[in-house]
Amino acid sequence: IRQSTRDIPSALQMIHPNDRRKFEEILSNGTHDTPRHIEARACMRGMDSYNWYQFSFHNYTDKDGLIYRMLIKCVNIQNQKETESLFKAELARRTTLESGYEAYVNFNLTQNIVVECDAKEDFYLPIKPGQSAHPAIDSFIERIPRQKDRQAFSDVFKKEKIIAASFQNEKQIHITHTYLYTDGSLHWLKTTCNLMKDPVSADMLCLFYAYDVTRQKTIDLVTRDVISSKYEFITLINANTGANTIINMHNTIFEDNLSMENFDMAMEDFIKFNCTEKSIENITKKLRLANIKKALKKSPAYTVYFSVRSASGGTQRLQNTFTYFDKENALICNTGVDITDLHNAEQENKKQLQKALDEARKANRAKTEFLSRMSHDIRTP
Repeated sequence: IRQSTRDIPSALQMIHPNDRRKFEEILSNGTHDTPRHIEARACMRGMDSYNWYQFSFHNYTDKDGLIYRMLIKCVNIQNQKETESLFKAELARRTTLESGYEAYVNFNLTQNIVVECDAKEDFYLPIKPGQSAHPAIDSFIERIPRQKDRQAFSDVFKKEKIIAASFQNEKQIHITHTYLYTDGSLHWLKTTCNLMKDPVSADMLCLFYAYDVTRQKTIDLVTRDVISSKYEFITLINANTGANTIINMHNTIFEDNLSMENFDMAMEDFIKFNCTEKSIENITKKLRLANIKKALKKSPAYTVYFSVRSASGGTQRLQNTFTYFDKENALICNTGVDITDLHNAEQENKKQLQKALDEARKANRAKTEFLSRMSHDIRTP
């Protein structure tokens, strides 16, 4: 075996220096104390870079226990090594609760058991290591107060669904829901499930992380309510490509038309099926992207007024305003505001003003006629 060692110095040179000494010791040790089978890993130089390999050494010994033959098997495990590195990095994250995670649970779905868990002091986590996975998830769900959230959580994190997601190569699933803390306060949590396969045991692991998103969720809800109460719709237009994206749609009667990806086509469809104006062609022309861009060069905002059919079957007056949301990236914000009440009030005021004007004119004519008759009577004896 020592003679063989001297014959393969070039092969050893291909092994990374950090691992080379270990292999020299394996190849040079020919005593009866040497194990019959040895497993070792090492980086070995390939065409362009180093790759990880798994080496299996099987020793054949004579009657005196000395090795006279060694069978070496070499397998490329670069992909497995990368998976193991990712696996170790992910497991290391379980202790980083200070970075924003409220709680962490490691479920072994294959063994149906809780491997480990941890949580911040004020977070009530009714789960313990060694507990069966299903009862553990059920106890977590019991802390979700809203029935709607509870059902949604159950649907998303069913064992069958998680396993199906892993087969579809999904790496993460998540859901936002309410949760009761130890002090009884209600918080919004975003619970994520990172799916990983243990590279050693091949067991399917489900790493749960829960972090508090109460502040952001509150802002989102308030913003949504404000937007919904003021705007019928909000879309974002790419001025270069004409791409149209719905940001908010309060009035669903417009959704089918405005959801088209091309803005000009969306607005043409929208006007065609909803506008009640006599001059539809004129409104369509005003709402062409080319005209909007031209108008926005002269003014920071461009507004078009027109009437459309309402969900109740009546008429609704819209104020359609366009402004640059991000001029550098050519993004235009398109908002539709229902001004029906204001429009009707203005129309009523116009009617009242017209009526007052007509009455004033009528009174003025009567006065003029009276003075004319008086003047005639005075001049005629």
